[in-house]
Amino acid sequence: MKIKSTILYLIILFSACSFHQNKQLEYALEFAEKNRQELEKTLEHYQNDPQKYNAAIFLISNMIGKYGLQSPYQDSIKNILVYALNNNQVINNTLIIESKAKKKWQSLNTIPLKRYDLQHIKADYLISNIDMAFHVWKKYPWNRSLSFEDFCEYLLPYRIGDEELTDWRDKFYKKYSPILDAYKGNDVVEACNLLIRELKKDKFFHNTDFSIPHMGGEFLFNYRLGACREGCDIGIYAMRACGIPTAIDRYIHSTVYQGSHTWNVVRDTTGHFLPFWYTVFEASRDMKDDGRRKGKVYRSFFGIQNHYTANEIQNKAIPTLFRDPFIKDVSANYFWENNVQIPIQSECDLAMLGVFSPKGWIAIDKTIVEKGVATFHNLETNIVFQPLVLQKGHIHPEGFPFVYDGKKMYYFIPDTTQWDTVPITRKFPLQPYQINYMNQNLHGAIIEGDKDIAFKHSTTLVITPDTIIGNRHSVLLNNPVKCRYIRLKAPKGKQIELAELSLYDSNNQYIPMKISHSPNPLLPLAEYKVTNLCDQNPLSYFISKDTSAMVVFDLGKEIKIAEVKYIPHNDENFVIPDDLYELYFQNGNKGWESLGMQSPDKGTLYYRVPKGALFWLKNKSKGKEEQVFFFKQKKQFFSFEINKDNEIYK
Repeated sequence: MKIKSTILYLIILFSACSFHQNKQLEYALEFAEKNRQELEKTLEHYQNDPQKYNAAIFLISNMIGKYGLQSPYQDSIKNILVYALNNNQVINNTLIIESKAKKKWQSLNTIPLKRYDLQHIKADYLISNIDMAFHVWKKYPWNRSLSFEDFCEYLLPYRIGDEELTDWRDKFYKKYSPILDAYKGNDVVEACNLLIRELKKDKFFHNTDFSIPHMGGEFLFNYRLGACREGCDIGIYAMRACGIPTAIDRYIHSTVYQGSHTWNVVRDTTGHFLPFWYTVFEASRDMKDDGRRKGKVYRSFFGIQNHYTANEIQNKAIPTLFRDPFIKDVSANYFWENNVQIPIQSECDLAMLGVFSPKGWIAIDKTIVEKGVATFHNLETNIVFQPLVLQKGHIHPEGFPFVYDGKKMYYFIPDTTQWDTVPITRKFPLQPYQINYMNQNLHGAIIEGDKDIAFKHSTTLVITPDTIIGNRHSVLLNNPVKCRYIRLKAPKGKQIELAELSLYDSNNQYIPMKISHSPNPLLPLAEYKVTNLCDQNPLSYFISKDTSAMVVFDLGKEIKIAEVKYIPHNDENFVIPDDLYELYFQNGNKGWESLGMQSPDKGTLYYRVPKGALFWLKNKSKGKEEQVFFFKQKKQFFSFEINKDNEIYK
């Protein structure tokens, strides 16, 4: 507790705009306690080299609040990931972890130990880091215009986040610098892309199952796996080790992807920053990226960027984002400069903009209220924002949500004098990749029945259509078919991929069935076992390893089949019969107001709704993925669907 309060005090002190760097260095040395001699040894080493001496001062002075996290379980989780990788538990570049292992390690709730750099870092480590960073800064021609200040932020730092410290620079430099040594040009963007192409030769495997500290440079050098964070970390380690000035940018929350996202940027010789994400896209001077909506963008730095008062940093009612002195709003780097003014009726000093989350609006921007007006800068267009205010230690909605199109703001204001009855079929947008995995292996699949397992006189019950949209499909047979065996045949050249298959007799009674013959699953894990096809769990599914495969079911005796139901591999965000739903509309300062609960008998809800409002549908029975939507001519549109080429919100 004493260390924590000291750290907080020093961060408050250091973030004061008038605080002198010499004082900042002295406080850092005092906090180091027994490790002070290691830091002073570093400074003494460079006493005759002013530039490297100043680099050492920069690192040590800004080392306050920097630490590595040690958890008794993070090595075990890394071993699980490596085991899955070595056993090729991979589908579409995604690393698949067995459900038992996920359940065990996700349920552990431990507080990692913080090892503060000031109290543990060694002089040899710092000296090696500084010398290697200077070497590549001076070595490559594209760095001739890189100032010392930018060098300190984009090449010099020895750590990225909360990883344990390792000797990553030497490893990445030795492996990748020959690529750049062979390049005779001076274009940093081309150098960056050459390195990206080389990095991609070692395939990256995605996995987001576990929440652990940054994995560290040495581990990621050997194992290219993890979430977007690890992809960015690899990019930073490789680029900085080879003299390419880079940083990490991020957005705070996406209503589409239900979370944050990070990527890299390279500093061009013009001083502009160009995004790249080595696993997905290269750096480009026309600012091409993967197209994700961002809202606002923040960049992480090693040195202090923002200056806060003690009250601001200690006020836990203010989101952590706005109390972090080591990040900077760089939205102007992505969106043209713009200003949006919002009248604030409430008595408050601080206003924010939030984006939707089922757990509450997440603030991604803030500003000071002046004369009843909040002015926000550099917003991304075509995003649904909710104005928020901080009052009495709580964040509340202020007014109505809006979309900014670059010129004008369009508010979602419910007109309670005009109502429509509208159909609702989903609580979360159906995205292209989901449509793909619903259809890629299913269209043209055949379900047939026979009295004999040889299927010499089979009757075709169902041929799945070319395009499948929806999660529950039912085929009533014109004439019930008497059979004992059912065969599910994959389309020619395709795998079997299906969540659920069920049969019913003329009395609508479910017919149990057992697996008689099955192909091998895509992976030998419980997640892909063939019995998932008839476990009455729509979220489990089966994928066969081989193409043109078939599964045979035994009904135990001859039974007349009247109806066949099947569920494609899907996200279960469609409206589901018999689940309980509640619909809300946003009503300004009153927040979300309920329009009542329904439990449909089919895949569509019908509600009377006020025109002009923004809505939120919640499944009270299960699930967590939800996104706001609105109606245009009684058709449901999610915020995800708003773009510059349509005017559906106007």
